[in-house]
Parts: sequence; structure tokens; C-alpha cells
Amino acid sequence: MSKKTLPTDVWFFVGHSIGVTLLGIHTLEAAYFGLPADQRGRLFIVVNGDNRRLYDDLLTQYPHITLVTVSKKSLGTIASIVWNGFGRRQIVLHPLSFGSVNLIHAWMTRIITLLNPQSRSIIFGEHTWRNGFFFTTILKRNLEQSIFTSQEEAIQSTGITPRAHTPQLLFAHGEPIVQLHQQSYILVHPFAASISRSLPPARWQELINWLRSTYPHYSVVISGGPADRAAALALIPKNHTEVYFSQDICRSFLDSFSLSARAALFVGVDTGPTHIAAHVGALTIVVGNNSNPCWLPYYNPTVTVLMNLSVCTCQGDKTGNCFEYEDGVKYYRCMYRIPQEEIKEAISKKLS
Repeated sequence: MSKKTLPTDVWFFVGHSIGVTLLGIHTLEAAYFGLPADQRGRLFIVVNGDNRRLYDDLLTQYPHITLVTVSKKSLGTIASIVWNGFGRRQIVLHPLSFGSVNLIHAWMTRIITLLNPQSRSIIFGEHTWRNGFFFTTILKRNLEQSIFTSQEEAIQSTGITPRAHTPQLLFAHGEPIVQLHQQSYILVHPFAASISRSLPPARWQELINWLRSTYPHYSVVISGGPADRAAALALIPKNHTEVYFSQDICRSFLDSFSLSARAALFVGVDTGPTHIAAHVGALTIVVGNNSNPCWLPYYNPTVTVLMNLSVCTCQGDKTGNCFEYEDGVKYYRCMYRIPQEEIKEAISKKLS
């Protein structure tokens, strides 16, 4: 079989975050649709076992992507796939990472690419002996460039010209979300894994009050997970109706995609749900921070990212004296110093 007609399988290893998961799907499809039709092989996304349920739910929308979980049976699974992959080229991609690659992932990568000299494995990182042993290609991190752009460049390094592909996701939703979709609503996501990557609660409360007063024909949905319920309910003004908490509307993980896709506008901090909104092409405003700018969702052309870079001391690699304090709580300075009026002005421009 000639090199030109060799089927190509593409693998992507992810960790725990939804942002990396969406990155993986984007990257797999960009590589897949960049190949000539007669060279398109199989697509695999490799995840940690404790995330299986989340990925099972999401990947029902991507039947052409095979889920492989890291568990005690992983090596047997990989061996079986590799055994059935003779005569196929393997491309293995790892996301841009600040830490070292999981050793199990590294060994799995080595096994996957071992049988065919045309196979390639790509990592962003340092040129160390360990990386050199496990990976055929080591690319330098670009801390200012979108991670999605970096991954497309990784695909190009294998000789594939990536082609962006926006999937038409199919959603199954219950009655509460159907009822909400009969209204126009703004989705607000104020919660991050670390409170430092958000704004003080009083500012979100004031913003929600302003939205209901200024745009009374829009409902407001506060987005968050089960652990955010108390904080979300505290943001709902007592004198306003038509303000909801997403957990009272969404019955499944896929509902959150539907909720974002149908919103008139998404306003939130840079975290997983923001990447969901950007992934489905929602009109989006991100209250961002400069501690890790390569993760910001610039891949969605409708996204507006707000940061006050004039006061920023972040180094772009999670270092720098970056914080301001309010009531003993630290916040990224480049977020904290975004004027409230600037957020409102951005919202008004989007809704116009």
C-alpha cells in the first residue's frame, strides 16, 4: 500500500476538563476532514476512567469518534486496536500542557505508534530525553496563540492540512428547556473552579439587575453546576421574575449545550461552559484573564474577550503578581479592574 493511500487513524489524549474535551473533538475533526476521503481512518479520544459518564453522554453526538478510557484494561484495549491497525498510519496528539505528560498516556502513545514508521506522535513541551523517547515531534508552546490554532499547526506538522468542521449537534431535552426556548434569554456564567478567575458576587448581582431592567423582554439564566446552587440563588434578585438557575432547567449534560446554543447571548468567565458556548457558535462575551491567554476561546469569531491589560502583571504562564483583594478574597487584577460599564457596553453592542 502506497504512502498516499494509507488510511490514517487519529488519536487525542485529554485530561479532566470540558475545555480540553472540546479541543480534542475539534482537533480530531479538523484532521479527519483535512484528509482525502480515501485516507480517512478511525478517530479515538482517550480519557481518564472517572470521566467516562460525561464523555459517553457527549460522544453520542459524535458516533464516528471511539472512546477509549484509561483503566486497568487500557493496555489490552490499545493492543487490540493496534493489532487491527496494521497497514494504517497513526497520528497521536497531546494538548498544550504546562505540566509533564501522564506516564501512562506516554506509554500508550509509544505502543500506538510503534508498528508503522509513518506514524507520528506530537507533544507541546520541552526537548527532554523523556519527551524524545515517547514522541516523534516536540513543538514549542506559544503562550499567546489560541490553543486551537496551535493544535491545527500540530496537525499540519504531520502533512495534513486541517479543515475546520462545525458539527450539527443533536440535542435531546426535557420539558423545562423546551419551555425556556420559547423565550429569549441571556445566559450568565459567573462561576469558575477558582474564585480568583471571576468577579465579586456583588458585581454579578448588579449586572443581572441591570439586564432585567434594561432588557425586560429577555429572561436571564444563571449557569452553574450543582455545587453552585446556593451562590446562584443568592444572585437572583428578589424583586425580579424570569431569572432562573440552569440546574433547574437542564436534565442532562447535553442540555447545557442546547442551553448555550439557543441563548441570545452568553456572558461568562473563562471556564468549561464558556468553551461550550464558543464551541456551538453562541454570541459570547468572556470576562477573561491573562494568566493563560492561549486558552481563551478566540476560535469562535463571535467572541468578545474583555480584559484590562493596562494594569496586567500576568506573565501569560500562570506566573506574575496578578491579584487584587476584596474582603480577603483574591481576584485576577486584569479581571477585577474591568469597569462594570465596559461589560454593559459590550452586552449592548452584542444585543443591538
